[in-house]
Amino acid sequence: AIIDNTTEITAEKFEYNKITKILIAQGNAVGIDKLNKIKITADKLTYDKIKLIFIANGNSKATDKLNNVTIEADELEYNKKDLIYTAKKNVKLDDISNNIFTEAEKIVYLISEEKTFSEGKTKILTADNYTINSTDVVWLRNKNEFSSDKFTTFEDTENNFYTAEKFR
Repeated sequence: AIIDNTTEITAEKFEYNKITKILIAQGNAVGIDKLNKIKITADKLTYDKIKLIFIANGNSKATDKLNNVTIEADELEYNKKDLIYTAKKNVKLDDISNNIFTEAEKIVYLISEEKTFSEGKTKILTADNYTINSTDVVWLRNKNEFSSDKFTTFEDTENNFYTAEKFR
């Protein structure tokens, strides 16, 4: 289904509500934002044509070619208008450009600001071979800076172990 000149959705089954302008795609659902080079796959994909929001459920994955990031989660929302990802449950964010991999219970990624927030337990594997275990982490992608006001542990590949009450 072609939604407009920048949005396309494919799936095995479609349901469309003309009043609410909500499209539900099920079975190998794929949503494409051509303008921002984003592809979203899921078992079920809901698209709100008025709010410009994709909601993916089950085996959800977003591949963002412009920012070189992939996000996997049980539930994934992509706000096309505000350029925000919200991923919940079993979240995995792979920043291919910075070689950083993050696992968390919830991640919100503000694309325009290049800022990521995690909620709950968070594990980060960095390019310089550190493993960071923390909670509620803020990550500034463009500066490659992490911070948290919660207890955090750091471990390197030589088994050096560090702790901090909070870090920046």
